[in-house]
Order: sequence, then C-alpha cells, then structure tokens
Amino acid sequence: MADLLSAISVFLVFMTFLLNSIEKEVSDILSTRKPEAAQTDKLNRYRADLKRIFYLKTLPISIIYLITFYILLPDTINIISTSTLNFWGFDELKTLFVFIELGILGLTVYAIIKTYQLLDKIREL
Repeated sequence: MADLLSAISVFLVFMTFLLNSIEKEVSDILSTRKPEAAQTDKLNRYRADLKRIFYLKTLPISIIYLITFYILLPDTINIISTSTLNFWGFDELKTLFVFIELGILGLTVYAIIKTYQLLDKIREL
C-alpha cells in the first residue's frame, strides 16, 4: 500500500501541476467576450483558440482525472467497507488513501466543470 501511495502522490503532483499550468489560460478564454460577427478574422481566431484549448488541454486532463478516479475507486470502496470508524487507532495509509481519492474526486469535478464551460462557450458560437 505504501508503494501505491508513493506512486499516486508523484502522479498527482504531475497532474496538479498540469492543471494549474492551463488554469490561467482557460479562465482567460472563458472570461473574454466573443468578437462581433463583423470581425470575421477575430471570430475565427477566437473559435480556433476555444477548440484548441478544449481538445488539447481541458478534455485530456478531465479524462485522465476521471480514469485515475475510476482506477482507484475499487480499492477505496474496499477500504471503506472493511474498515471500522476509529478516531484514535486508525490505519494511516488506508485513511490517507481514502483522502487522496476524495481529492482526486474534487479535481475531477473541477476539471469536468471547466471542460463543460468551455464546451458551452464553443456551442454559443
């Protein structure tokens, strides 16, 4: 279990860094207004930027987080179903594993929300 936690920790550091690196770009493009229809060059560039960020950044990260959550879910359910609630003598590794899974769930939901917002903005065009 300790080796699995170490591997997951390294993977999560990488994924969190990746999500953080694209977050500013995604937030910026979501907050910008769509150019007027008369400005065809700007509108085409805006549409291309939206699609590029969607297909190359937010969608892959959302899928990777979703797959990671799904892969770890059976172990988490097994830990929760076989463990007892103990406020003092708990198993640290199993408890940490469950908290990591909850963190992955939060990051998955956040990434999916951002992906959906970007998709919704693409649909508006």
